[in-house]
Amino acid sequence: MKQIVVLLVLPFLILSCSNNKETMSTDLYSISGKVSTEGLPIINVTVSIDDIVNYTSTTDERGNFLIGNVPSGEHSLKINKTFSSESGQSFSEKSYDIYVQEDTSLENLVLPNPVFLSIINHSESSISLNWNASMDSDFREYKVYRHTSPGLDETTGELIFVSTDISITSYNDVDLLANTDYYYRVFILNDTGKLGGSNLANQKTDNINFIKNGSFETHGSEFWDFYGCPNNESELNTSAAYDGNNSYQITRVSIDGNCGLYMRQKDQIAPNTISAGQRLELSFYYISDGEASFWLRIQDNQSGFVLIDNGENLPQTASESWVHFTKEYYVSSDYDNSNVNVKHLNLTISPPRVVGAKVLIDKISLVGK
Repeated sequence: MKQIVVLLVLPFLILSCSNNKETMSTDLYSISGKVSTEGLPIINVTVSIDDIVNYTSTTDERGNFLIGNVPSGEHSLKINKTFSSESGQSFSEKSYDIYVQEDTSLENLVLPNPVFLSIINHSESSISLNWNASMDSDFREYKVYRHTSPGLDETTGELIFVSTDISITSYNDVDLLANTDYYYRVFILNDTGKLGGSNLANQKTDNINFIKNGSFETHGSEFWDFYGCPNNESELNTSAAYDGNNSYQITRVSIDGNCGLYMRQKDQIAPNTISAGQRLELSFYYISDGEASFWLRIQDNQSGFVLIDNGENLPQTASESWVHFTKEYYVSSDYDNSNVNVKHLNLTISPPRVVGAKVLIDKISLVGK
């Protein structure tokens, strides 16, 4: 029995001595240094070795840091910081490969400058982006991502723009849906990974206005086909306008018949820009010598399906006093949203039934909600 006990204990003692010897032979050193950006020391930069919490420090107001008890050998040193502005939060980061075999001082660590993204213009179908340039010597490319929700990164967003030119700091995103929220972010990369990422920029595209040249700043023949009845005359009025310089005038020359001025827009409504049940708001300004009327009709140019067909009387106005008129419409619920045909838009304006009476109309819009 005694021999058996000795045989079992001896290997344990040998193993224990071996492990203790290995631990005692490990060499530990300190890593110090200074971090700057845009030529100036920077405070509150996180500095880490191999992403290990125990080997992490933060720079002071002079950009200095110190990390102790770092084992000898190859390591990855990473510097990063989150910057805040009125536009939101941007981050910058950079990694350095280092070899430690003694106390080491790294005096020239450069954190990339932060990049902030802004929206400089937008319409019903486009959003224009601009950002400040990266100044990092390791710059490789900008990547712009887009998403329809704020949870945007390289995996959830759609990559819409890439540039390897450090001086190109703008992008115009087109062919967007009207009345839709879009979110954007720019990432800056070098050959090994990210140098930083911009703040999240958000913009909602405008509601689509289906009326073109609704303020008649030209005669309108480029935008409208005009069809009149013999009992009316129509012309561009260059001396009276609510918006800009011109309005359009329809004058009654005979009381025979009751048709008005028919206006068919040449720029037809494109497919997929209007949907079943959609709310549309018609708006215009007018002056009328008596009771006038209007009628709006939107019709599929292939099937003949009528999406909207409705009108209303316009009360008389005070002389030379513009009155704002608005009316809501709802696209027929029977409309097939998958229909790819364009749509005709027709507007009829009828002046009062008194010879010489006239109606002026200006700033027409039909906005999808």
